[in-house]
Amino acid sequence: MGAHHPAPKLIKAGVAKVVCAMSDPNPQVAGRGFAMLEEAGIEVQVGILEQDARALNRGFLKKMETNRPFVQLKMAASLDGQTALANGQSQWITGAEARRDVQAYRAEAGAILSTSRTVIDDNASLNVRWNELPSQVHSVIDSTELRQPTRVILDRQNQLSADLKLFSTEGTIIRVAHEGGDLNIPAGSSEQLDLAQTLDALAAQHQINHVWVEAGATLAGSMIEQQLVDELIVYLAPKLMGQMAED
Repeated sequence: MGAHHPAPKLIKAGVAKVVCAMSDPNPQVAGRGFAMLEEAGIEVQVGILEQDARALNRGFLKKMETNRPFVQLKMAASLDGQTALANGQSQWITGAEARRDVQAYRAEAGAILSTSRTVIDDNASLNVRWNELPSQVHSVIDSTELRQPTRVILDRQNQLSADLKLFSTEGTIIRVAHEGGDLNIPAGSSEQLDLAQTLDALAAQHQINHVWVEAGATLAGSMIEQQLVDELIVYLAPKLMGQMAED
């Protein structure tokens, strides 16, 4: 039992009853504190508002229960189902309100997962920008408290270059490759990086609980097909874009 566990302090304080939303899912500590309390004659009630507690801690719970992060996937499409312009650019499908919303989702995540192709095509920084966050976020935290999520970039073909905006903005970057990356992952199907192993490694090696995926249709489709996505965040733009150009 760790020195900072509350059970001994509660016993010493002489409380008569402890009410807890849910049991700790960490197998190393689950139930031990409750047992100590009950042995000391303290009534313990567990499971009050458990679903609410799970919703508040879904990233931590997913990692504890599956050894894999909670994954949110952002998708944007036009009314006719297109996810990019004919030239491949997807940056301006949605408007300013949706981009503020995306900033809030980025700020909540432990990591942002994308691809070198998305970073290069949009010269994307994939960071959190204080002035673009919704006003309700400004009312909760100060700009000096803003935390930048880790940016995880799939770069199988080593395409990232130092002159990209990504590398001139604050925050940790993990480049994922077959070899020579910050995180090296073997190939899955079709010589692509193994996405499941990537998520596993982010949880085990980098202690990331919550991943926000922001990339093109290829990565999105692969993650959905492999059942690696826990929640889809879909922005439907009120416009028609027409068919993509043939390759």
